[in-house]
Amino acid sequence: MSYIIVDLDGTLILENEQPNQPLIDHLNDEVMSGDAQILIVSARKVDRLTETRAWLQQYGVAGVDEIHLNDFEGSAFATGLAFKEYKYGLLKEKFGTDLDMAIDNDPAVRAMAEALGITAHTPEQHLSDEYRAIVNVPAYVAAAATAGLEAFEGGLGGDGLQDQTVREARQLASGSVDDEKVARMAAWIRRHRGDWEGVPQNSDAEHPDFPAPGAVAALLWGVNPVDTNGADRVLAWADRIIGEATQKENNAMAREHETRAAALGAFKIGDTEDGQKTFTGYAAVFNAESQGLPFIERIAQGAFSRAIKQADQGRRVIKFLHGHDESRMLATTASGRLSLSEDEVGLKIEARLDPADPDAAAVISKLQNESKAMGMSFGFTVPKNGQVWNDDGSRTLTEIGLLEVSTLSGHTPAYPATLGLTAVRKIAPARIGVDGDALLETLEAVKAGSDLDADQTALLDAVRARLGAAAEPEAIESEPAPMGEHHTIVAARLKLEQLRG
Repeated sequence: MSYIIVDLDGTLILENEQPNQPLIDHLNDEVMSGDAQILIVSARKVDRLTETRAWLQQYGVAGVDEIHLNDFEGSAFATGLAFKEYKYGLLKEKFGTDLDMAIDNDPAVRAMAEALGITAHTPEQHLSDEYRAIVNVPAYVAAAATAGLEAFEGGLGGDGLQDQTVREARQLASGSVDDEKVARMAAWIRRHRGDWEGVPQNSDAEHPDFPAPGAVAALLWGVNPVDTNGADRVLAWADRIIGEATQKENNAMAREHETRAAALGAFKIGDTEDGQKTFTGYAAVFNAESQGLPFIERIAQGAFSRAIKQADQGRRVIKFLHGHDESRMLATTASGRLSLSEDEVGLKIEARLDPADPDAAAVISKLQNESKAMGMSFGFTVPKNGQVWNDDGSRTLTEIGLLEVSTLSGHTPAYPATLGLTAVRKIAPARIGVDGDALLETLEAVKAGSDLDADQTALLDAVRARLGAAAEPEAIESEPAPMGEHHTIVAARLKLEQLRG
């Protein structure tokens, strides 16, 4: 369990007591995943404790373990930094290394925290991973949300409104949301635009029953229902934001793609009424120890939850392949022929396979006749804060950016030697003892067959010394190809021997 110190005014609470909903949602995700608890430390005076508790409850801030408000003599402005320094010191003593970080909009507070050895983020920094970004809301969206909140507060919202919709409408009205909200806006508008378009009480401002609940809902989601082009206008903006976020994510994935493989395990092949085949099995098992890596790796339960959610929202396309080969695509989440879920065992996949597709027919035949020699694998990235290095040198993956799942002809995937190079960059300094970027450049030179300089040769010698004595090329070539980062290093050893020879 880790603990996060969170400030209130300017961090969790914006102007006019409005919530920083993206930050609240992000922190709630961390709390609900079991990874964190929240410690509120604010310069506001302690006589506002009851008010503060009510605000946190109203806006759904989860996992608040402790609340510390300023009880120093003097004004909040004059004593705030001193109070926080005192309280941060006590919390560091109490929680030790479990105190993960502090989030505060004040640079003086962040500098103080860093001086105490506590990692400090601005709210924006805490949100700025490859899966979540803050975007500015157009004025017409903010105006619609403001009108919707006024109608809601006037009792015109109806009974079906969710508390989350109202909370997020306040964030729209304040001018910024995260890109996950934008994706949900696009999906909701496409699904519900018929509730107001062509419905007089929801689209005609002169109608005596306007605004009916359908109009209020549209407003809260950022659409002016009176504007005949209102939905299209918001969708054009939302689709642009979604496209930019998807491109950024794809670029990151292309740089950091890793794979893991295991024996096939339990699976089922079934039939559908329309002649399709179904495949049900597990691409990954939770808390099982990896093999073939230079360290032990385990996958924590819930590690795939965000990727599955993104696929369900249409923000991520996950593919079902054979042998990690994009040209042998069997199904995707985009078509609805691939569905993913997590249970107590691991990452469960259910796919519809078309026997008319030669690749699918070949895989079905292999599954029915050669399953004992087959495997399952998945391709992935590790997002920021998605891994934990344990004291015993093992790695636990707590969040996985899933790209694809694959059946394998054999237990070890065949993939290019460059796959996993970003993992080498991340792991090399702490686990191998060499500079990751230098190792990456050296491996690229090996791949290209370029002459190695003295520094590159010495670096590979250091890797060989750390990982064990190099075997003769013939002996290495006779071994099964190892996975991931080790695969790349073994390939480098072979190429180096060839170049020296």
